[in-house]
Amino acid sequence: MWCNVGLWKYSRHPNYFGESRGSLKLILLWWGSFMAATPALIGAEWLVIFGPNFSTLLLLFATGIPFLEDSLDKKYGNVYDYRQYKRVTSPLIPLPQVIYGNLPSWFKTLFLFEYPMYSRNLPRVKVGTNQLQDASEQKMD
Repeated sequence: MWCNVGLWKYSRHPNYFGESRGSLKLILLWWGSFMAATPALIGAEWLVIFGPNFSTLLLLFATGIPFLEDSLDKKYGNVYDYRQYKRVTSPLIPLPQVIYGNLPSWFKTLFLFEYPMYSRNLPRVKVGTNQLQDASEQKMD
């Protein structure tokens, strides 16, 4: 069963939110330090700019959220309650389900990190019904 209590009621990956929020704090703190140290940076020392940004990119697009979303979609994608949970629960930023579930998809994608790649293994639903398409119907679309 997937976890949907406690913090997981508000975010599908609250642990990653803590890490990215920590990265955000680190990035803000680091940018201040970076600006103060800029005159002293020489050559390859400029590469330190990539550290926090790389960690955030890994969580959002590589090993973090996409991996877990794929795994859960394969395991629970045919379960109506899971599909409903996924529709109304933010992938990263904790928000009440009532608010998140009613936001337009463009807003979720642009500001709340709900990327289509997080649902690529979720079985599709037939238009106008709550019935899942079987594999042969999905390939024909």
